[in-house]
Amino acid sequence: MADSSANWDPKAQEGKIHEFLMEDNVHIYKGDGVEANAAGYALPMGDDANCVFLGVAIEEVDNTLTGHSQGGKKVRVQMGGNAVFLKASAAQTDLGLSAYASYDKTVVLSGASNPMIVGRVIEIIDTTHVRVQMKLAENVPDTTHYFYGAFCFHIKLAKLANGDIVTNFHAPFAGELLMPSVVVSDPATTASKLASLNLEIGTTNVTGGGIDLTSANMTPLGAVVDGAAVTGNNAFSAGDHISIEASSVTAFVEGEIEIIVPFRGLLQA
Repeated sequence: MADSSANWDPKAQEGKIHEFLMEDNVHIYKGDGVEANAAGYALPMGDDANCVFLGVAIEEVDNTLTGHSQGGKKVRVQMGGNAVFLKASAAQTDLGLSAYASYDKTVVLSGASNPMIVGRVIEIIDTTHVRVQMKLAENVPDTTHYFYGAFCFHIKLAKLANGDIVTNFHAPFAGELLMPSVVVSDPATTASKLASLNLEIGTTNVTGGGIDLTSANMTPLGAVVDGAAVTGNNAFSAGDHISIEASSVTAFVEGEIEIIVPFRGLLQA
């Protein structure tokens, strides 16, 4: 997909109209999704960090013309209600799922690097268009918008082998995976055993979050081994599948662990 170059009719319904000051040197077309950046100025929505979804533009405003400045122009935006967005390979199974900003007029259901929720899919128009019930949301952690918890998996160390040890755990909501850890529930006593664990969402590895298991740190009972910090590719949508993969395994003989994968789940209106 590419940035907008023309107006478009988003077939918006309901909602309220509000004016927002625009960021410098941006061109918002009618029908664009609109977000506010960290400085509080409106620009076309995208897969951008530290932005908040506002709604859809009901007019075209060009703040790239001579004399343009931050806050130099305003754009009228419909907040709330519903509107039609582009969505690749739209299918009836998308109904009810969370939609995230991708490009100016385009939403995705997963794979966003900076997941900013636009709303929920309420109608499949055709294979490239969906109607989304829009809502305000943020993509930055905030207890007002997120709830916290953990996925937990019990594993016998002797069962570890290279490959998936948890395969396609179904995520029932949208959120982000956080730094995992392991708690020893039965110590390993045989020396020189190893394994490395990593998280996956679908077939994409989470960046960071790896846990190195050794005979030395798999004892005593209750020992905790933290994973590496998670730094990217950790956003999941409702319906995505989460897996845990083992590699570099030198087979353990005994011992059991609890793998704890904290998450922050995105609250849905």
